[in-house]
Amino acid sequence: MKKLGGLCAALAVALLAADGASARTLCVSKNNKNCFRTIQEGIHFAQFGDTVRIEPGVYTDTMQIPPLKQGLRIVGTKAVVVDAIFDGCLQDQPNDQHDPNPNANSCKVNNLDINKPQFPAAVVLNGAPGIHIYAHDVQIRGITIRGGVSHGILVQNGRQRVRIIDVAIEGPAATGILCGGTCDDLVISDVTITGAQTGVSVSGPRVVVDRVLVDGTTTGAGVVVNGVDAFVDRPEVLGVAGAGVQVTGDRASVIRADVDGATGLGVNVTGNQAWVAGNRTANTVGGVRVTGDAPIVEKNRVSSSTGSAAGIRVVCATCANGSVGRNRVEDVTGTGNGIELVASAAGLVAERNRVDRVAGAGVDLTGSTGAVVARNAVRDAGTTTEPCFRVAAASSLVERNKVQRCAGEGFIVTGAGNVLARNAAKDAGTDGFEVGPAASGTTLERNTAQSSQLYGFEVADGGTPATTTTLDRNRGTRSALFDLCDEGVATTLSNNRFGSEAPVVQDGVRDCVQ
Repeated sequence: MKKLGGLCAALAVALLAADGASARTLCVSKNNKNCFRTIQEGIHFAQFGDTVRIEPGVYTDTMQIPPLKQGLRIVGTKAVVVDAIFDGCLQDQPNDQHDPNPNANSCKVNNLDINKPQFPAAVVLNGAPGIHIYAHDVQIRGITIRGGVSHGILVQNGRQRVRIIDVAIEGPAATGILCGGTCDDLVISDVTITGAQTGVSVSGPRVVVDRVLVDGTTTGAGVVVNGVDAFVDRPEVLGVAGAGVQVTGDRASVIRADVDGATGLGVNVTGNQAWVAGNRTANTVGGVRVTGDAPIVEKNRVSSSTGSAAGIRVVCATCANGSVGRNRVEDVTGTGNGIELVASAAGLVAERNRVDRVAGAGVDLTGSTGAVVARNAVRDAGTTTEPCFRVAAASSLVERNKVQRCAGEGFIVTGAGNVLARNAAKDAGTDGFEVGPAASGTTLERNTAQSSQLYGFEVADGGTPATTTTLDRNRGTRSALFDLCDEGVATTLSNNRFGSEAPVVQDGVRDCVQ
């Protein structure tokens, strides 16, 4: 791209009225005498809904579109270069009601290149963004903004139906794209932002962020959206100093994000009825976190997460119709668990997830009542004594899960009224299945424990023994000590197949080896 130094003016545009249409097309050209010579001149004569079409050439210009010229379009081609390296100030007539800052002077923006422009609102002032959108129904398309002393693009509070499409923003001093308040029905699509403090930070209902690349930030997140009904699809976030994608608001959709390198969470969504699916995070501090009622979290992949945050954490107060399915978590270091489920009400279903090589527990289930956790697989969980499955919730069903090579227990139950059925534990570092001290009303049926390093099945004491545990049709084999160690109170055993059973005394002292 050729660059020119210079100024506060230079353009062209003339009126090409469309037959039978109220909206007009005005042209800007360096060579066509029937067109305006400067872009700003074309803007000045344009009316609501008009199009200013710029013919190929290099223009040293600045562009300001007053708030009342809504729906204006500025359209260029790939051969249009607007190079606005200037020292000066563009404004309408003094004290013009359309001028947001009619008395400004000494305006300066360096390295602002606008290629193939199409945007009906641009203000360049000292300390101002590359483009400041004051009007509704604005479209910015096909431009490149380099450098600048503030944000790349700033959308004024309260603007509606702004479209930012096919834009590149390189090295702004602040945020790449910022909504300065609440922006309704904002669409950001096919945008690349490099070297900003924060990539995208916008608020308002019905925001769409589609195919946005944020490559490196200096202090902030990649993409931040606040507002109901947000739709974030295919963002790519690389090497940011914060969260990769952060969305707050009910009914958000965050899908197909690719986050590689973030000092915060890869994807963080807060709000009811969220859909978080098909995202990939790597080299982040925590992978995917979803907080809100009735979440759908599916087909996400988390790898190389560090710190204490989980690979995937889902928290719901009203959990009916919520699901966590077909996700994969691998290589979580630090102290983080693989998948954390905090279900404070019945209805959450977590199934067909896979967890491999995590520092903490593979699956950690907490909350007050009623989750269904089924057909999940965990391998190589824990660095010291962490279990593959921790069931601290109440009244939950844990069935048909498979675990292997756990640092601690295959499954440990500490809540009340849980049912574990048809699960399999192999090569557990301690017990295959443990009903912990103070757990009550636990049912274990048709589970298998193989090659546990301590006991296949343990019903523990320790001052407050587990009570009213039922073991029915379970099988333990090749346990290093015994297949069963039962120190519980009122344990019911029926139709189990245990090769050996530890001798214990139920005296409030834990006889089963820990």
